[in-house]
Amino acid sequence: MSQKWKQPERPIFIEIKGSDVFMTDRRYIIRKEQALEIIQKLLEFYELDDVDEIISQHNLVLDFSYDGFDFSNRYNRHGSLVYHYTEFGLDRKEEWSFKCDWCNKKVSSKEEAGYYRFTSFPDIEATMMGRTCSEDCARHRWDELLTEFIKAKYPNEHELLLKKLGLKD
Repeated sequence: MSQKWKQPERPIFIEIKGSDVFMTDRRYIIRKEQALEIIQKLLEFYELDDVDEIISQHNLVLDFSYDGFDFSNRYNRHGSLVYHYTEFGLDRKEEWSFKCDWCNKKVSSKEEAGYYRFTSFPDIEATMMGRTCSEDCARHRWDELLTEFIKAKYPNEHELLLKKLGLKD
């Protein structure tokens, strides 16, 4: 079998005869020369002075992303906006009102067409009943809720996440 071997992008490890070997994603065992090149690159990385910090930061960002958060738009979670506009029912006979969670402005069904509410996230309790008078207030309140959530869930690493999200200079 004459097949041209190339270094795979993501080597896979398996055990053969009591030793770990590199395999391609198609399950071909990588030739010795290519394996030694991969090992050299691994050594270069793992010998960096700040390797533990690099690994911790990478894994933290990955963990946060797996929680559904989006670093490119902090107002998205699991691919959707964390708040949405809700109209007051036109058939409502009684006035219904609340105070905005951010600015404390009274929002009334007689004076406003609608309001903003948060998508419920069980791990962020305040989203269950959160309501605001405007999109601007919804964004400010979400920033506050997200900051509180991050500080509670990631007490030792919260500054990095807040900075990556643009919530801290």
